[in-house]
Amino acid sequence: RVSALFNSLAQSKARFEATYAINKVIGETTVDSKTYSDIIIKEYDGEGKITAVSTDSALINRMQSEISARLIERFRENNQYYITLSIANILGMRTITGFGPKVPIKISPSPNVSIKFDDSFVSAGINQTKFAVNITVEAEMMVSAIPFRTSVGVERTIPVAQVVLVGSVPDTFADFNGNFAKE
Repeated sequence: RVSALFNSLAQSKARFEATYAINKVIGETTVDSKTYSDIIIKEYDGEGKITAVSTDSALINRMQSEISARLIERFRENNQYYITLSIANILGMRTITGFGPKVPIKISPSPNVSIKFDDSFVSAGINQTKFAVNITVEAEMMVSAIPFRTSVGVERTIPVAQVVLVGSVPDTFADFNGNFAKE
């Protein structure tokens, strides 16, 4: 009973702390608005129309390394969290659960961090395509406090940059199901 309660509280606390750390680090790393515009590289033709888009791989690799290093450092700095269980919970007294003196239990997270950038093209309307770059951060937190041990995974996907590519709209279209053409 205490083990299940500990697991639940420890996982909740670890999930909260990991999510907070991930959001904070990504916010600190990507606050430079120039970074957003530099991630997506657009190529133009002679008429000024976009002919290709790509990402700045070197910049993405630097951001990935920086986010990873900052996250690991943040987890090392904050390597102790506390949850509290009441004496009634520890002794398994269900009728008075939550009552009695609170006992602080120290939990020590041991993080494993994985970071990846993904890009995608998604239809955004008639002859419009959205090109987006997202960062996905996964943190696996092994939480232990003698004699208990549990782990929790946290995953956050955050958009980093996007652009909508607008193509020209044709003057004529055909509906092959209805067998007509319209100009």
